[in-house]
Amino acid sequence: MDSRRKDKDFEVLRRIGQGAYGTVYKVKMRSNGAVCALKKIKFPETEASIPATALREVAVLRLVEHPNIVRLLDVKLSAPRRKLYLFFEFIESDLSGFLKIQKPSYGLVVSLTHQMLRGLHHLHSRRIMHRDIKPKNLLVSPETAELKIADFGLSRPFSLPLGFFSPEIQSLWYRAPEVLLGVENYSLSVDVWSAGCVAAELA
Repeated sequence: MDSRRKDKDFEVLRRIGQGAYGTVYKVKMRSNGAVCALKKIKFPETEASIPATALREVAVLRLVEHPNIVRLLDVKLSAPRRKLYLFFEFIESDLSGFLKIQKPSYGLVVSLTHQMLRGLHHLHSRRIMHRDIKPKNLLVSPETAELKIADFGLSRPFSLPLGFFSPEIQSLWYRAPEVLLGVENYSLSVDVWSAGCVAAELA
């Protein structure tokens, strides 16, 4: 698709955030007025093809469908601009922002923790590690308090027997002890540790 035409498909409303693998925007689709979250991933000049992390993120999101996992709506490639566009359902806030405007009750803490663990269970039952569970990657609707796991840039499918994985995962404050110690044959426990840190932070 021509890159000039692609930009006419949507209107950028504001920038939501900047990550290691791309920039996320709130956009409005010109065709139907729908509001989406757009993640723009730019290819490094040193790479001839789409980065492996981006391909992995798309592949993982195509495999999962769950109320507590963000939905990937569409994928578009702009070869001339060396960019990949990922369109997601839009959710107004992440857990960090949500906690700044609302002090959660005991019941809400339980609900948010339960939703996070339900989403993780769905991933793990399909042999997928998220590897970056933290409040910024947990989207929460301020109106309904519905939680969805997002940002699969570090996610990784795995099979048995377990192989060796990169220790360059997870934000420091949510990083599992075995990863801090340099272990490379870790498993689902790294996500469980991060989820426990988030639950403790909520409480």
